[in-house]
Amino acid sequence: MVKPLISVIVPVYNMEAYLAECLDSVLRSNYAPLEIIIMDDGSTDKSLQIAREFETKYPRIRVQTQANAGVSAARNAAIQLAQGEYILPVDADDLIHQDYIAKAAEVLQKHKSVKVVTARAEFFGDKTGEWILPVYSAGLLARKNILSACAMFRKSDWAACGGFCTYIPGREDWDFWISMLKNGGEVVRLNFTGFYYRYRARSKRVTDRKKKKQIIDILNQRHPEFFKRELNGKLHYNRTYSKFFNALNNLLECRKIVLHKDYKSLHSFISSLPEQFETSGDLMFQARNTIKYYRVQGLDLVVKCYGNPLFINRIIYGNIRASKAKRAYKYALKLRDYGINTPQPLAYIEIKKGL
Repeated sequence: MVKPLISVIVPVYNMEAYLAECLDSVLRSNYAPLEIIIMDDGSTDKSLQIAREFETKYPRIRVQTQANAGVSAARNAAIQLAQGEYILPVDADDLIHQDYIAKAAEVLQKHKSVKVVTARAEFFGDKTGEWILPVYSAGLLARKNILSACAMFRKSDWAACGGFCTYIPGREDWDFWISMLKNGGEVVRLNFTGFYYRYRARSKRVTDRKKKKQIIDILNQRHPEFFKRELNGKLHYNRTYSKFFNALNNLLECRKIVLHKDYKSLHSFISSLPEQFETSGDLMFQARNTIKYYRVQGLDLVVKCYGNPLFINRIIYGNIRASKAKRAYKYALKLRDYGINTPQPLAYIEIKKGL
């Protein structure tokens, strides 16, 4: 079997104290063919100089630079340049075991259903000991990041899921794994320590915790269908109890979804609209009612959200008279039956709150 080229991606921003040690650990890898792409993200220290010295000494290393745009942009730019079939990101202050690349690549080669290969990990630096991460499941991934950023995947899967999000202010690896795995794919964790995470008290991972609410808001905006499926609703700021909060909310809420029989493939999108409408779509009109545009599965969709009815109408709608959403849907169907050219109605949703 021909061994595929592996591209190790090393994003760098002001890591002069650690970069050489990181690169030495990658160069000790016993796998070939291998390329190492260093993407300097506008460093102001000697990181770029150190990277250039390694590039001169080792033909397998390529160095590229960009204006400071963040770790996600640096990773994406490096992966775009990568020629390897498989990608392994390694942060510039971390280390890998010499067998990690070979063992991970072997799994991806043998098992097409596997999307991500990771390994056991250990802390070093300001904290030591094993970094104990739980066994992967989609339901657990919906509540917290359970995969390290240093895991191997196919470049084709990176492209298919849109790469790393460049505007989320932290936990970009969590968002990336959701993007890659929300539609399926297996995760394998090698039963040996292949990754060494340098724990620093002021590292980005630690400071990201202060941006928790903003991060969760963006995750809900980007993956509403995933959270709806795995948590029965949105991801809450108190992430651990998200499923409980959503179950309680669902008890207090009566939701009816009617979907046209010819558009069943849109069920996941339609069912998640109440959770994602406020933060997604392109605004077309907003007053008491709001109209937004979506492009889904190659279809141009217009979604109208009606404002909450007055108190008396809350009693009337659904009991004495059909809701505005239901009437609009039914009228549109009748117009089309009469041969009148009007947009195809796809679905309507009714939501009642209260026991």
